[in-house]
Amino acid sequence: MTWEGALGTRGLRGWDPFRDLERMQAEVNELFGRANDSWAPGTPPLHAWAGDDGIMVRAEVPGLDPGAIEISVHGDVLTLSGARTADEPAEGARALRRERGHGGFERSIRLPFAVEGEEVRADAKDGLLWIRLPRARRERSRRIEVRTH
Repeated sequence: MTWEGALGTRGLRGWDPFRDLERMQAEVNELFGRANDSWAPGTPPLHAWAGDDGIMVRAEVPGLDPGAIEISVHGDVLTLSGARTADEPAEGARALRRERGHGGFERSIRLPFAVEGEEVRADAKDGLLWIRLPRARRERSRRIEVRTH
C-alpha cells in the first residue's frame, strides 16, 4: 500500500496539524466537561481549601459585579450563580478572539462537611471572590480532657 493509499484521499498535502490539534482539544474539553458537569465556559473557576476550622473558596470573577453573584449554602453544598455579559466591540470593529465565556451560570460544589451557614462571609477584591465557610460547631473536633478520681 502507498502512503497516499494509507492516508486516504487527503494524502500528505491535505493534512493540517493545527486542525487536528484543535479537534483533539475540543474532544478533551468535552471529556472534562462531562467529568465536572457544573463547570462551563463563563463559569468562574474555583479553588477550595479545607482545614480544621472551615473551608476557603476562591472564585475568579474578573469583569463580574460581585453584588450580582448569588451565593448560597444548603446543607453541604455551596452554590454560586450569576451571569457574565459578552463584551461587544465598538461600532465598526469586529471581534477577533473571544476567550472568556458569557451567559448565565450556576456552579455547585459539595463540601466535605457541614458549615455554619449564618457565619459564611464573602469578600471581593481584584477580580477574586473569597468565600469563608466556617465548619459547623457540631462538626468541629474538640479535645476531651480525661479526669482522674
